[in-house]
Amino acid sequence: MLDYLTAIRDESAAFYAAADSADPDARVPSCPEWSVRDLVQHLAEVHYFWALLVEKSVTDLSALDGVEHPTPAAGYRDLVAQGREMTDRLIAALTDADPSTKVWSWAKQDDVAFILRHQVQEAAIHRWDIEHATRVASPIAPEIADDSIDEFLRISLPSRNEWKPGIDVVHIHATDTGSDWLLEPSGNVEARGGSADVTLSAPASDLLLALYRRVPLEGIDSVLGGVAFT
Repeated sequence: MLDYLTAIRDESAAFYAAADSADPDARVPSCPEWSVRDLVQHLAEVHYFWALLVEKSVTDLSALDGVEHPTPAAGYRDLVAQGREMTDRLIAALTDADPSTKVWSWAKQDDVAFILRHQVQEAAIHRWDIEHATRVASPIAPEIADDSIDEFLRISLPSRNEWKPGIDVVHIHATDTGSDWLLEPSGNVEARGGSADVTLSAPASDLLLALYRRVPLEGIDSVLGGVAFT
């Protein structure tokens, strides 16, 4: 089983290592409306928000009314340092929390376990974003990408109402991990191969990045054209 805390820590550390040497005003191609500075601020805010929810066991966002939130640091170097502090805060909160504790969530799963699992891909995808903006981006580790695909298909995608019932059956196959997911027209996901109208086949990192619209589906075998993931 993937060590979620270690993955969050390592991916976040790699994110800030890239941020240290980045031009804060450089554009982020995979997030075209953002600069590197915007991306650093975003990850810091994400880590702060979910740490706060875990620390206070927030089940209703109204509980945060009146809470004074930290102001983003004005200077870029200070912003990077602040981001690292927020990562440490999130990891500390998750380390001390019972995964079964109920907390507010935008997803159909509303507990600390969801935050613990989902924040791995939050850090990993944004680590790829900042590396892609500043250097050659390293692929997402197969074990992280594999677990993130599973979470994305089973939890994130249906929670966002982005699955379109009635479309073709889609078979997703990760060539490096051997994992398979069969997406049915109902939105049901089976962790197996099977009869499908189309297959997406690629390394797990490429599949995850395609699901998050970081890379085009071109180059992935048996391209669907994005219908299932829009």
